[in-house]
Amino acid sequence: MTELTFGLRQVETPLENARKASTYDSILDSFLIGRDVMVEVHVEGKEPRYVKKQLSRRIQARFIEDIVDATVINGVLYLEK
Repeated sequence: MTELTFGLRQVETPLENARKASTYDSILDSFLIGRDVMVEVHVEGKEPRYVKKQLSRRIQARFIEDIVDATVINGVLYLEK
């Protein structure tokens, strides 16, 4: 078996291009902390279908598909536990 050679070094500041948390994570965090089972979501300047797509991506990335569902019904976005 071939031996793998590598090195690690301490970094003082985070990388500039490091991926940051999504702005939509705060919506999910607030919903998960709250007691409500179903809520309407409104994001100023964004269409409900666009926000649903972004929230769905974050839900998948966080592996919480079995906990939270995002749905658009009649042009209104809902989050449901």
